[in-house]
Amino acid sequence: MKNYVLKTNEQKRGFTVQKLKNPALQTILEHRSIRKFKPRRVSSRLINLIVEAGQRAPSACGMQAYSLILVTESDLRQQVLEAIGLQRCME
Repeated sequence: MKNYVLKTNEQKRGFTVQKLKNPALQTILEHRSIRKFKPRRVSSRLINLIVEAGQRAPSACGMQAYSLILVTESDLRQQVLEAIGLQRCME
């Protein structure tokens, strides 16, 4: 098994990330969380593609223990936010 050295100018969580030839590892190492979104619509085709990719992602013991609910109406979205206690990460 090869060891991958993580080094470059970009610091990530205490590690430096080198540009790798393996696109899967590169994607994992470049992951970041987005908490602010632009107020524009996303096509249903792109939403379906993202959901399909998520469904194929591994989970603990293959449990696939998640639920997805698409909320497109702003009033309903506000009701959901209030129901979950206005969690900042869900705004």
